[in-house]
Amino acid sequence: EGVCVYEEPHRLSADTNLEEGIYGKIFPILVIFVILANVMVALVLSKRHMVTPTNVVLKYMAIADLCVGLTPLPWTMFYFTFRNFENHVNMQLWWCYVQKYSMDAFPPIFHNIAMWLTVLLAGQRFISISYPLYSRSLCNVANVRICTFVIGAISLVCGLPKSFDYNISLFDSWVITERNQSAHHLRTCFVTPTAIVRNLGENVYFSTYFWTRSIFFVIIPCTLLIVLNAGLIRGIRKAQQRKERLLR
Repeated sequence: EGVCVYEEPHRLSADTNLEEGIYGKIFPILVIFVILANVMVALVLSKRHMVTPTNVVLKYMAIADLCVGLTPLPWTMFYFTFRNFENHVNMQLWWCYVQKYSMDAFPPIFHNIAMWLTVLLAGQRFISISYPLYSRSLCNVANVRICTFVIGAISLVCGLPKSFDYNISLFDSWVITERNQSAHHLRTCFVTPTAIVRNLGENVYFSTYFWTRSIFFVIIPCTLLIVLNAGLIRGIRKAQQRKERLLR
């Protein structure tokens, strides 16, 4: 039996019309191209004669980018493409969990991995150009795989807070909206903070998560990319100048 409440539970879509067009029509087409491109790249670079430090990084980048697009696809197709957003009367609890993890929890992890793999590739190229004598020992395939594992592990740990922030349940009740005091039946997801969020405080918990993500997975890697690419360009120019002097 429903209970009247004065708050709006968590909805699976903020703007159904807009998201139906983007996630239901445009997104699947884009992801298909992403899947085809990255699968072909990963397969080609996995061949034995293609195994080099640079190609190993490129292969893992392709896999990470593939996961960024592929993870949300089952939910976006189920909910938006197949128009199940019009069928909330049959909503099940698993809808809430799939939406949570495929749209909110897992994609940032793969995106963070791809970001730091890009930095790894730039660093590898910088060392190869600027310090060629050390590149063979530092930038070998084994070290690249170790760095990739470390990047994946740290990204996973830093992304875990989004998997433990809310308890999810199915809301099936009557809602009285504060705006016009009208009542309507609503069946959707209902989220409440987990014990760890309540103990730490929502502001502390989410501020720590988002600042960590902003600093360590946006600001620092972007800054490193700028510095490394600038150093790479400078190293290439110096190498070109040395070559020209030798040819005189």
